Amino acid sequence: MKKSILPLIFCFAIATVNVHASEGGKTKGGMPEKKSSPAIHNILSDKLPARLQKSIKKEYSNYWITGLYRSELNGKVAYHITIENPDQIVRLSATPSTQWAVNHITPKDAQ
Repeated sequence: MKKSILPLIFCFAIATVNVHASEGGKTKGGMPEKKSSPAIHNILSDKLPARLQKSIKKEYSNYWITGLYRSELNGKVAYHITIENPDQIVRLSATPSTQWAVNHITPKDAQ
């Protein structure tokens, strides 16, 4: 009897573990959990919101854009831009409702 019950218990334990593993990423109500990493998309400068686009043109007119992307996490959108001039590289970020914030400035001679 012990020989037939032990494999049966073992199979039941494996099946239980597999069911719990397949439910990963769901909350207790069975709904999917929110994403923990942002969705990132490269964009062109003309796809920026008008207010952010105008601000870049006004404040950084002597810079050129070397990188621009849009990120979205849990429904919140943010824009990230890298601009350069002959002396420095500047990384900025903003949301549609905020102004650009400087994240990092790197002098070109430091590279």
